[in-house]
Order: sequence, then structure tokens, then C-alpha cells
Amino acid sequence: MRFHSIGTDNLRIGVSTKMASGALDSMVHTAHLIRRYHTYEDNIKYVVLIRDAMDKYKAGYKQDLLEKVDNDPWPDSESGYYPLDPKPIFKSFFHRIFVTTKVESFESNNEKIRWGIDQIVNAHEFRGDSSYRWLKEEHMLFKIWNQWQNDVSWTLMNLGELKNIYFLELKDLSNPKFLEWLQEKDEKWKEYRGYRVGGNPLSIRSGIPQINKTDNYFWTNMDLFWKEYTEGKIAKGVLLNSPFYPTENTEIKDILKDIELEQEIIDNIRENNERYIRL
Repeated sequence: MRFHSIGTDNLRIGVSTKMASGALDSMVHTAHLIRRYHTYEDNIKYVVLIRDAMDKYKAGYKQDLLEKVDNDPWPDSESGYYPLDPKPIFKSFFHRIFVTTKVESFESNNEKIRWGIDQIVNAHEFRGDSSYRWLKEEHMLFKIWNQWQNDVSWTLMNLGELKNIYFLELKDLSNPKFLEWLQEKDEKWKEYRGYRVGGNPLSIRSGIPQINKTDNYFWTNMDLFWKEYTEGKIAKGVLLNSPFYPTENTEIKDILKDIELEQEIIDNIRENNERYIRL
């Protein structure tokens, strides 16, 4: 069975999108025994990272929506501050404005702003059945807990039944106590020397990397966008729907129901699974 993980030949951490995959990849280095593995084995212990289903979904939505406002006619070259991967991230003027600036109003005649607003409107406009298929794809696959888990029949509930699967909260990944837990379970983890910074093989920091938390104005600006839309100031005469603002759209309501069901599984793991790691 395909299963993406990093670790030793005895104890590995599963890798999944929107679950610190970049941080985990940075831990693989020839200076120690942490390697990348591609298949699941019954005799190996694994740690599967979990977080609230809605948080995972929102993180995926943010990434995929921002990709829709990339590659405009006015590409930016600013890099932002991403210590593990300090490459340019802004591929459009609007992308940079939307995440780094508190927008006062989207009622604008600026062609660069108007271009970005049009992309957001197009993404949320109702055009009949499956208008919102993109809200169930790519990084918004909230039921996927491993990067190569392409068979959704292998659910989080199934993983919870396997005696060699442990669960850890995403926020606890960089907790020093977790590294101690790994070392107690497998002495080979004591040879772990740290993670690469910015892709430089010679730049190593100790411990498990901090998860990149990028404080920005994305959700503040999304709130303003929907406020001005409901007030009839922008996208006039167009029907828009979103999972994060009141809607009667059946397709989106079904997504929200599935998120609630996935959250019940997560909560059950937290409360009842004997392999849930409490640091």
C-alpha cells in the first residue's frame, strides 16, 4: 500500500498536504538516518498527524483560492518570510495585496484590484450543478491523511483500528517532548541531527522544525469581500456561495456535513484511541 512517510526503518511520521509536509520533508538529510519511505508496512510504527477537519479544509481552500489569483499581468517578485522555503511566493499583484494588506474596500476602479476580484467572483459564482467541484478537490480533500492516500476507502477510522498507527496533533509536531517520544520508541531517532533551512543542505537547525504560521490578512479580507457582496456593493446581480458564509447551496452544505462527520472521527481518536499521543 502506498504511504508517504519520513523517519527510520522502525518508526516513521506520515506526510500529508496541509499537515506540515514542507517541514517534514526538510528533516530528510544524508547527515542522519531520517529517510523518505513510500509504502506502508505492517511491522513499522507510524505517527499520523491530525488536526480539526475544518482547519485542514480552510488551509486547503486558502491555498487553492490564492492559486486562482496568481499569474496576473502584473507579477510581483517579493518573497515574503518563509524560513524553510524562502523562494518568491507572490506571482501576482493581487495575491500580495490580499495576504499582506488590510483592504479598506473592494469597491475599486483599479484594474489590478478588479482583476483579482473577478477571479474570486468566478470561483464562487453559481453556474448550475457542480459549480463548486473545485471545493472538493486538490488541497481541500479533508478526508486524506496521507499524501499518497489516493483510495479514500482507507479512512481515518480504518487507520485508527491499526495497532501500529499512533496519532499526534499537528500543533505538537515541533514540541521537544515529541522528539523525546520518538527517541524512546526507537533509539535510531537519537541520531537525528536536525532539519535543512531554505533548501540549503549545509544549513541545519536542531529539533523538529516549527510549522510555518503565516500571519496575514487573508481571512480578514475574505470577510470584507463577503460583507460588501451581501451589501450589494460588489458582484452585483451575481449569485455567489462559499463554505464559510451563510449559504443555501446544496452542494456546499453536503461538504460541510461531511466535514462534521470527519470531525466526529477525529474527536473519537482524541478521546478514545489508546495510541493518541498526549505530550
